Amino acid sequence: MSDQNRPAGTGITAQFWTLAHLGYSGNRRLDVWLYRTEAEALAAGARLAMECGMDDDRRTVQLYASGNFVAVMSRYQQVMGPGFILRVQPAIDATRGQFIA
Repeated sequence: MSDQNRPAGTGITAQFWTLAHLGYSGNRRLDVWLYRTEAEALAAGARLAMECGMDDDRRTVQLYASGNFVAVMSRYQQVMGPGFILRVQPAIDATRGQFIA
């Protein structure tokens, strides 16, 4: 994840961040939420990981308790496997290739 809402060192400031989740719910639909800050999106993603069963994983519980939300989401991906997505990224207008402002 990037510093100061500047994804991948582009120098462009993202105004919104997305949290995407593809898991068990909704016949494998992709759910996407929009957040004002990267920190809010990461916290929500870590919370969702815990609600999706990672609260049974001792290492993930420790990571969550320490506030290491990036590591919680990474652990979710590692444990759940390639058929699951839990990702935070900047919101981009695909029609113009620009960050949403």
